[in-house]
Amino acid sequence: MLLIVRGRAEIDPEKCVNCGLCAKVCPYHAIIYVPAPCEDACPVGAIRKEEDGKQKIDYEKCIYCARCLQACPFGAILEKSQLIEVIRSLKSPSQKTVALIAPAIAGQFSADFEQIVSALRKLGFDYIVEVAAGADIYAKKEAKEFIERMEKADKLMTSSCCPSHLELVKKHIPELSPYVSSTRTPMHYAAELARAQYPEAKIVFVGLCERSEAIPETASTSNEASQ
Repeated sequence: MLLIVRGRAEIDPEKCVNCGLCAKVCPYHAIIYVPAPCEDACPVGAIRKEEDGKQKIDYEKCIYCARCLQACPFGAILEKSQLIEVIRSLKSPSQKTVALIAPAIAGQFSADFEQIVSALRKLGFDYIVEVAAGADIYAKKEAKEFIERMEKADKLMTSSCCPSHLELVKKHIPELSPYVSSTRTPMHYAAELARAQYPEAKIVFVGLCERSEAIPETASTSNEASQ
């Protein structure tokens, strides 16, 4: 796959298959692999460089895990934001707003959980509902479903807790589909609790999950959910 041009070795792009073997065996390190952080971070090979040198996401493969978003040093990959709608709700004197807070946010700040809750209230949130309460409901429902499936002699049952996992099964491991739990996510059940307690309030999810497609799971139980 190499050509000698004016006494120098050059790669023939028409024959190269980008296997990387030449870079590994070159004793002079003359061939260098320059990875794209987003492409390296993708666990399902959904990002590839086009002929124009630009990275492109293949949505037929993408599971919306947001690892590319986190890896990109240029901020070129962005999640659709509902921040403006959240700010409008917080500033509206007539609109009550609920914060659904995931337990994982406690590890993101040098403050205890009570201080984080206090900060959210100062931002303008009227009510706080912990997603952990929804996780308790989720665990009970999934445990019940697991027992029922085992009694029917099912081979196994996988969790339905993460929407990205569901996309992974749907697009890459379809043979696993019959074994995925039908239980909804902890955020879904937390939103149900919030809607029952505060029927007129807007509901905002506050957590680390970047998976925006998880948000519609609360749509049936809340007027609006946002990250």
